[in-house]
Amino acid sequence: MIRVAICDDIEDVCLSLEDILKKHTFSTNIQVDYFCSGIELFNSFIKKQYDLILLDIELSDAENGMLISNKIKDVYPNVIIIFFTGKSGYERELLNFEPFRFLSKPIKEKDLILAVEAAIKRLEGWEEKYFIFKINNVGYKANLKEIIYFVSQSPYISIKCIDDQAKFRGKMDDIELELAQKSSDFIRVSKSYLVNKQFIRSYSTKEIVLNNGEKITITRKYTQKFNELFRKK
Repeated sequence: MIRVAICDDIEDVCLSLEDILKKHTFSTNIQVDYFCSGIELFNSFIKKQYDLILLDIELSDAENGMLISNKIKDVYPNVIIIFFTGKSGYERELLNFEPFRFLSKPIKEKDLILAVEAAIKRLEGWEEKYFIFKINNVGYKANLKEIIYFVSQSPYISIKCIDDQAKFRGKMDDIELELAQKSSDFIRVSKSYLVNKQFIRSYSTKEIVLNNGEKITITRKYTQKFNELFRKK
């Protein structure tokens, strides 16, 4: 499931884009929400974490679309953003905000579909990496980009994802070693916690704060390695 958000301060534009996307058959299922305010988009993003955002540059909020995109990417750098506007002259400025695509208003249906299909193709590439585990001899898989953290509750490991959580038998050292072969996003912050850095909102020398507000202690043993890995691209 690809989570898509549309943001334009004119509701009719949002409804039109939403209708085009919902009528089209993409290579994977999509869920579409729309917002008429950049602030509403950001507040919802913190809770839901969209994969793809269609964002108007000239919002009527105090902050325009480009500044809202920066706030969102500070929380989740991997989000894909497609900007659009009815005015020209933004092309050079947009380079500083790493847009995936840029669309001009009025947005043509064909251009919108092609841009979203390209974004989904990128997202599906990310989705090829999974963590596999078993519960009562039944196999399950979790998309790495949707895993928030693992926590050890010996002899069990709890896995916390965006929309779900589960508990299985395992050892944190083994999981850390396995994930290191697949992704550079997972960081050990204590003997008990292995966290996806994409979900870290802020941190200090003693703790991290996740996007959902949850706080996790960084123990002294892991402080130096955390600082090294968190800054690693």
